[in-house]
Amino acid sequence: MKSRKWFHVAAMFAAVLAFGAGSATAGSTRVSRGDAEAVLHASIDGGRAILVHSGNVVGPAAFAPSDGVRFTAFVSGFHYCSLDWHVAAVSGFDGNATGETRTPDEIATALSAISIDLFIDGSQLDTVRTPVLPLLAPVPGFDNLYGFTVGRVIAPADLSVGAHTFTEVTSVGGATTSSQATFYIDGADTGACL
Repeated sequence: MKSRKWFHVAAMFAAVLAFGAGSATAGSTRVSRGDAEAVLHASIDGGRAILVHSGNVVGPAAFAPSDGVRFTAFVSGFHYCSLDWHVAAVSGFDGNATGETRTPDEIATALSAISIDLFIDGSQLDTVRTPVLPLLAPVPGFDNLYGFTVGRVIAPADLSVGAHTFTEVTSVGGATTSSQATFYIDGADTGACL
C-alpha cells in the first residue's frame, strides 16, 4: 500500500514538473555547474519553496525540464543546450495523505526502501542520493510530505548533439517500474542554445 502511494505521488510530481515541452528561453544565460548542483541538491526543499512562494525560477527552483536544466524520464521532446551543465535526476516522495498519522521517521524508513537507477542511452549513471528532506511548500491532500533526489550533474562535454534516451528504473519491495523519454541536445547557436 505504501509503495503504491509513493508511485501515485511520484506520478503526480512528474506531471507537475513536466508541464509543457520546451527549451531554455532565448537570450537566457548559460547554466553553470553550480546551477546544476543547486538543482540536484536543493530542488526538493529550497527550490520548491522558492518557486511556490515567489513564483521565480532561480537557482534550485529550476527543477522543471522546461527550464533547460533537469532531464526527465516522464515526458519526451525537451531540448537542452550543448553549452550548459545539466542534471539527470528523479525525485521520490512519500507522506501522509490527509488523516494519516505516520511519523516523519516512519515516512523516512519507507523512502529508504526505494531504489532508483538512472540510464542515458542504455548506460547506467553513477549517481548520488540526497538526504530525505521535508517539502517546504504545501501539496494539497498531503501532510508531512518528504522526498529525496537521485541524480547526477552532467558536464557539457558528456553528451553529444542529437537525440538521447533517459530511463529511470524504480524498485520498491520487489516491485519494479520504469519510465523512459527522449530528449535532444542542441548545438551551439541552434534551438535551446539561441
